[in-house]
Amino acid sequence: MGRDFPRVYHLSRSGRLFYYFFGGVAVALFGALAVYTGFFADREKEDAPLWVALLFLVFAAGGVWMVVAGRQIRVLLHADAIECVGVFMRKRMTRANIEGFRWCPMQYGPPYMALLARYDTGHKLRLPQFLDIDADFEAWLAGVDNLDAKEQQASLDEVLSDPGIHGSRDERLARLEMAKRVARALYWISLGAAGWLWLHPQPYLLAVGTCVLLPWLVVAMVARDGAVYRLNQKQNDAGANLLPAMMLPGFALLLRALMDISVLDWQKLLWFMVAATAACGAIMWSLVRELRKSLAAVSLLALLVAPYAYGTLDLANARFDRREPVPYAAQVLDQHVTTGKTTTYNLTLSPWGPRPEAGDAEVTKAFYHSVSKGERVCVYLHPGSLGVRWFEVWDCPGA
Repeated sequence: MGRDFPRVYHLSRSGRLFYYFFGGVAVALFGALAVYTGFFADREKEDAPLWVALLFLVFAAGGVWMVVAGRQIRVLLHADAIECVGVFMRKRMTRANIEGFRWCPMQYGPPYMALLARYDTGHKLRLPQFLDIDADFEAWLAGVDNLDAKEQQASLDEVLSDPGIHGSRDERLARLEMAKRVARALYWISLGAAGWLWLHPQPYLLAVGTCVLLPWLVVAMVARDGAVYRLNQKQNDAGANLLPAMMLPGFALLLRALMDISVLDWQKLLWFMVAATAACGAIMWSLVRELRKSLAAVSLLALLVAPYAYGTLDLANARFDRREPVPYAAQVLDQHVTTGKTTTYNLTLSPWGPRPEAGDAEVTKAFYHSVSKGERVCVYLHPGSLGVRWFEVWDCPGA
């Protein structure tokens, strides 16, 4: 390693471009909005109070900070310490105080390195993303523990020493790798099933049934092979993570239920969901050994099951409802389309039956375009197989 200290490390070229580009866009966009709302907007007609202009100005200042930070952010490497310098801060940690380092993932961009303190409990020095390091920097870190690697090795040793896995070490490693391949395959299967149910659920019952059954297939696999599969995977756990494959169908069931069914007694459905979520949590706790070690883990997992419980109950309540609905006449007071991740078509209806006030009702695209404001439609109120009333809006008999 070179002997000249301090050594200075700046952001990489791509990192600087990232800061300059997004900072410049923020300055141009929010600066223009601040000027317009501050000096040219008609506050009475356009409802643009002065605080809006100030808010845009704050965002523009954030863009200025990003541009300056792209130039100013740097790391200074001393013989016995490391120093991180930003626009308004300077932090230092001695090499003797470094217990180890981790690579922390970010939602956008590359991970950043965090140096954890040996003596100051909970303290860490976060190095910037996009840092342009070299062999000298890596040599300076030599001897500092990679905490991620240590935890990964400890977890791997724990998995391979589990009495539930038989055979030599190589055979156990092969079984673990096979479990990870199965987990990846199940993730893509669950993602495909969720997309099928959300985007084009035909045949309907098969799409719904697939998403209802897949999470329990995952639970059964973890219950059977808990030595290699995980539902409560911790950071750097060597086990095969099946949690995404379990959760995706539940969110698709929730979305499909919200899109297809208009529930009147939603408070009752929520109580059913709470009971079903608790029951699912109890079943998983009894079947999966890793969950029996931590009440917090099973509680969190039960909360993640709530979308599955709501969607399944809502769809079952409507699908298995065999009783005749009661029709109520209503008038179309207004129409509007809501766009976003999904597009919904809504009619504002006059009071009907158990609804004493006007309110919105979601309808199909075809029916939305077949009616006009002021027309008469019928709301068909179903009792629900679980006693949770739901309704549909269609033409009236004989219309």
